[in-house]
Amino acid sequence: MAQQSQSQHSIFSGLPSLQTQPISYAFGRNVPQSLYETCSEYAMCGTLKELLSRERTLQQQIDGLRHQTNQDRISLSNNRQICKNLQHQCQVLETTLEKCKRSEKEARDNLKAEREKTTVAERSCASLLAENETLWKFIEEVKVVSSNPANTSSTFQDIYCAKQISQMQSPPDDSTIFYDIDDNYNEINVMREDQQAEIELLS
Repeated sequence: MAQQSQSQHSIFSGLPSLQTQPISYAFGRNVPQSLYETCSEYAMCGTLKELLSRERTLQQQIDGLRHQTNQDRISLSNNRQICKNLQHQCQVLETTLEKCKRSEKEARDNLKAEREKTTVAERSCASLLAENETLWKFIEEVKVVSSNPANTSSTFQDIYCAKQISQMQSPPDDSTIFYDIDDNYNEINVMREDQQAEIELLS
């Protein structure tokens, strides 16, 4: 043991300060200047490499953001064009809608006018039907009178007398026969004969 301690002492005899100072102190003031500068260069190189790596990373991120920005610009331009097209289509649809509204209004007005015309025509038709029924009743009364002169209805007599009065106001011809007013029976018979002749001519 004594020999081993003596050999260790002989080894470190040239470096007495290293035995009394901490190991970390060897990298302090007692380190040679050239070694210190070399270590500093290594540290700077490591820092530069780290900075370069970070720069490349940031540059990649910037490139990615630029690419995304370009894509967003393209999408924005496309969306603007789509919006313009949609606005144009909306204007076209609004114009078409206005035309349809005007056409619908015209159709409604025409329908209203046609309904009014139909109402007037229905009223005219109802009036004509009533007149037709009246004429048929008149014809039936004429047939009854011609078949049985004794059963002359008052309605037929009124209409017939009014007709005869209008005929008597017109200029007479050779076939017109005038009788005295007091001779009512003969006058009615003559009128009935004339009416029967007119019916035969009409038939």
